[in-house]
Amino acid sequence: MTVCYSWQDVEAVFQQGYKEKWSDIWKSVTVYQDEVFIRVDADHLDEAESLSLPHLKELFGGGFRDQRILLHYGGKHLPVYFEEAESDSAAPRYIPVFKQLKKAAIKREPLSGKPVIAFHSYKGGVGRTLSLLAFVRAVKKKGSYKKLLIIDGDTEAPGLSWLMQKEYSFDFSFYDTLSLLHEHTDWRSGVLSFVKEKISQVPVKIPIDDVLTEHYFLPAYREDYQLLSPPVTPEQVVRGRGKEWVLTDFLSALGEELGVDAVIVDLRAGISEYSAPFLLDPAVRDIFITSTSLQSVEGTKKILNFKDNKRVLHKEKNQFHFSPIIGVSMVPEDILEREKWRLYQEFGQYFDESKDELFNIRFMKFAQELIHLDYLDSIDRKLSGTSMEKEWISIVEDYFSRESDQAALTMEERESFLSRLYSLGDQMEFAEKSDVQSFMKTSALKQLMAKYQFDVPKAVVLGTKGSGKTFNYIQLIQARTWEKFSTHDHDQETIIVPVMYSSSLEDKALEKIRSQLSFINDRLQTNLTIQDLIEFTNEIKEESARGTFSEVAWQQFWEQQMIRLLGASSLQELNQFLQKKQKRILFIMDGFENVFQDIVEDHAASIKAIRGICEGLMNEWRSDPETNVGLVVFARTDFVQKAIKQNFAQFRSLYKSFELRWTHTEALKLVLWMARQCDERNYSSPVELDDMGKMMIEEVLYPLWGRKLGKEQSREAKTAEWVLYVLADFHGRLQARDIIRFLKYAAFHSQGQTAFLDRMLVPKAIRKAVASCSEGKIEELKMEDAVLSTIFDKMKDMNPDDKTIPFEVEDLQLSSGEVEFLVSNGFLVYDEEGCYLPEIVSKGLGFKPSRKGRTKVLQFTRSKEL
Repeated sequence: MTVCYSWQDVEAVFQQGYKEKWSDIWKSVTVYQDEVFIRVDADHLDEAESLSLPHLKELFGGGFRDQRILLHYGGKHLPVYFEEAESDSAAPRYIPVFKQLKKAAIKREPLSGKPVIAFHSYKGGVGRTLSLLAFVRAVKKKGSYKKLLIIDGDTEAPGLSWLMQKEYSFDFSFYDTLSLLHEHTDWRSGVLSFVKEKISQVPVKIPIDDVLTEHYFLPAYREDYQLLSPPVTPEQVVRGRGKEWVLTDFLSALGEELGVDAVIVDLRAGISEYSAPFLLDPAVRDIFITSTSLQSVEGTKKILNFKDNKRVLHKEKNQFHFSPIIGVSMVPEDILEREKWRLYQEFGQYFDESKDELFNIRFMKFAQELIHLDYLDSIDRKLSGTSMEKEWISIVEDYFSRESDQAALTMEERESFLSRLYSLGDQMEFAEKSDVQSFMKTSALKQLMAKYQFDVPKAVVLGTKGSGKTFNYIQLIQARTWEKFSTHDHDQETIIVPVMYSSSLEDKALEKIRSQLSFINDRLQTNLTIQDLIEFTNEIKEESARGTFSEVAWQQFWEQQMIRLLGASSLQELNQFLQKKQKRILFIMDGFENVFQDIVEDHAASIKAIRGICEGLMNEWRSDPETNVGLVVFARTDFVQKAIKQNFAQFRSLYKSFELRWTHTEALKLVLWMARQCDERNYSSPVELDDMGKMMIEEVLYPLWGRKLGKEQSREAKTAEWVLYVLADFHGRLQARDIIRFLKYAAFHSQGQTAFLDRMLVPKAIRKAVASCSEGKIEELKMEDAVLSTIFDKMKDMNPDDKTIPFEVEDLQLSSGEVEFLVSNGFLVYDEEGCYLPEIVSKGLGFKPSRKGRTKVLQFTRSKEL
């Protein structure tokens, strides 16, 4: 029920209900203190009362009866009268102020000059002005844009003005600009050139990494009286007929006259009419800054609601409408993941789900040094290299988007590259089939190489399924010696000795092992064959099946079996033999998942066996720095965690730096490495791949897949970010095999495409590749995991009508244990609205997300970013 205490409330209800709840015969409504007049066209005057009844009931509910509107204070009623509208009665005008919300709609033309970007926050003290300065830094650091017009529009708390006035003296202000616009209708004839001249007289220099960069600045005020008794307000300027957009149109044109790249405005905080002409103009690009506090978030949502109500259609379907950026500032790292998920839910409703606009929500980590800021040079030093600066550099790319400067490709060039990329992906997709002669050393492997520059490695390399364990195992074998693999010289050659390998290896990989065994025999005068390795594995399986060994017995058994391969009876004897030969050896192992499959049922013997080598033997060998014998075990994280339950966190910390974890940066490095294998010329950079950060890699990859999944000026998502999120599970994990498989299929689907000749992989093919990648992943998981195979078969057989995300957990027809198994593996999440699957598995299982479901899936994956 609508509650009205005064005639102003009644007026607001009519304004709020304009268009949606007004009768078609109403031309205008005027509310006075004691009565209401509704003007209608002459043809409907006689029946106006009956035709208006349902609309007045919808507006006021039970508060309207007997042609009167009830005021809920004092028992007063306002009678409603109908009268004929004048023939030239104008429709209600749209004015960009909060108090006239939904008053009218209007067609807004795009700005004719430079873009106007407005910074706003519901609360003060959340880092809005600091964010603006970080934005200015980012504009300069991108290199292509040099000068901005910065305006302090916070005419009640002008922090930027106070900051600049410490170093500069200004004789013209934003208030002066408002006064001239309010007084002069034709601002192009004189006001524009005058304001340009006044501003250009005092350029300001802002330090960025100790280099002064020139911009223009317009302070909020020049004399104190302008603050204490404002001569004119933004609201007054835009209320004149035909002047609804005069303020932003003028500033856009002013930017053009000054030769800047954009106009940046720092707005008054809160729901303020001082800020409304900017916030309610769909041609202005808005950036909202909020903290994680309830008050700040709810206030920001309120502003976004106002903006949503003001999305008026341009005659070309509002083609220039810009979705806002939301910057969440100063988020403590220990709550970052939780807050990401919460705020994606809070703000997700205000973004276009079909355009992946959740990427417009950005998070800046808390930095103690940014709390107290005083002078520009101090701000420069404190912002340099921070999370906030990096985020704003990424945002600036969107606000100053430009068409790709990549020369158009010929079809022959593209087809040749795509053929090479597909072939490389096909070779690298499965390590057991791989014949790749070179590979990218990840940061984990480089940590391993750095740690063991001088000593023989003794480490457990953990990784999830598909993280590259077997691939790196093969590369070690291919290198023949640790020195060649690590590129560190040593006076003793360290020969790599495989003792256990994955049972899924195919002929090409097995031939590499045979070749390495020949190398070992030549260097050490042994007679090692691949049959010896098979017998080694069989003996491990048989002993595990018997289940008689203690953990200590397993430790001894592992050691005895390994040294026996080289013809020694004890570790001491082997060391003496190696000293005479002036050699060292490095045993390497892979394939635990083939030997100890029953560990998923907590099989005691398998647990003892894994503990015996990963803890017992490894710790013993690690404690002897003078030994000539080393050991690297490639093991699935979940298998080792099953075996070492109580102390797994402590165990993992020992080898954490060697763990094969594919962060977003590492994943993009792999993409770039593969692109360079196919065409090094177009993906070169003066910075070594190892030293490149995420944003730099993204830029170098533009010739591969563009900056966006569409044209540069489109509202599509950034390609690099989109790819990383759709390939991740709900734990945020990426796998090397999925990245390689994705590139393979994207290359395949791009062949023969004639669109987007500024890039190799076209948007349509990229999206299609995700489905192909998902199908391949499902089949791979089914072959590797019996439990997942059963679950996925059930999900594939579901009723197609129930396979829309989100879906009810009951639709899965899985046991509670199977549901939790999916959750624990990052393949399912659920909330009060239903269940969700990540895209990396959903497409392969035949599930399709609703528009809302796809947004929630993106929320889940983004909140777990690695």
